[in-house]
Amino acid sequence: MDPNSEKSTVSNLAFGNIMATAARDYQKELLAQQKAQTSASINQEVDLDELIDIGLRLSRLESRVLSREPICGLLLRFG
Repeated sequence: MDPNSEKSTVSNLAFGNIMATAARDYQKELLAQQKAQTSASINQEVDLDELIDIGLRLSRLESRVLSREPICGLLLRFG
């Protein structure tokens, strides 16, 4: 047995293990980043008061349109 050959084989195996571990760690990082981006886009904050205000304004606008224009009112109701 050649000691240099054994040393080279052990060195190559160690390097292979290091590269495999690095690849797994990198893959875990990428998955964590993707999860963070996905959850950030899903969990956007919404101002409930603003949504209620918009709903009230739309309701008032619809009431005005329905009272002034019978044809538009029919379109809004059945459109």
